[in-house]
Amino acid sequence: MNFIATNTRIGEELRGQYQCLLYALPTTSLAIAIFIIPFVLNDLLMLLGLPSHHGIKSQEQIFLLAMFIVMTSIIAVGYLVGWLLNVICFRKIMHWSYSSIWQLMAYSNVPKHWLNTNSRYNPDKKTPSKAWQKARANGKWRYITSTGMLFSSSIIFILFVVLPDLRHDNFSSVAEYVVMALACLCAGTFYGLITWFVFEKRYQRLSHQQLSKKHSHIPPSFHSFDTSTFSKAKLHD
Repeated sequence: MNFIATNTRIGEELRGQYQCLLYALPTTSLAIAIFIIPFVLNDLLMLLGLPSHHGIKSQEQIFLLAMFIVMTSIIAVGYLVGWLLNVICFRKIMHWSYSSIWQLMAYSNVPKHWLNTNSRYNPDKKTPSKAWQKARANGKWRYITSTGMLFSSSIIFILFVVLPDLRHDNFSSVAEYVVMALACLCAGTFYGLITWFVFEKRYQRLSHQQLSKKHSHIPPSFHSFDTSTFSKAKLHD
């Protein structure tokens, strides 16, 4: 299977209007999930019996782990809800058959007219994402620094610290903000490491599969030819 929700290559091959058609609902649902995180995080942590960020002084590791799990769960659910809405739209509005929807969702088998003119996309042939090839070319630590330590850490700090404080009008001390910033930095770095490992493992696996297929189509080399038979034939001539 080649689930379209995790297929990072298909978006590069689609025409603009079909990119919007396919990703509008998942992207919107994901954005909504991220937006509501600051408003529900503290309540969810309290529901789970875990401290809010104001109690982080004595339980930094528990809070960090809980924050990461809650954030990841909400984002994942939001993203999957978007794809579920896609399924409903394809069935109820576009009147697709269940088999067509299954081929799209489970095997990334999109209609050919959705693809760019010069696209060589083949749903049966998994190939590494061009975007990831470009990212990995810049190096592992540059990716972790930019994606994890800078971008993700900043987003986490704003969502989980700044916005909740603004919402409750209850600002922490400078020392607490420093601790929280370090915790968010660790979370962002961890996110960068995890995503690098996942994407790189997928890239290596797909590259290995491509290499294996190329070798399987290479004809036998000259060195595998029976030279003794060739010499005998030449002597008879």
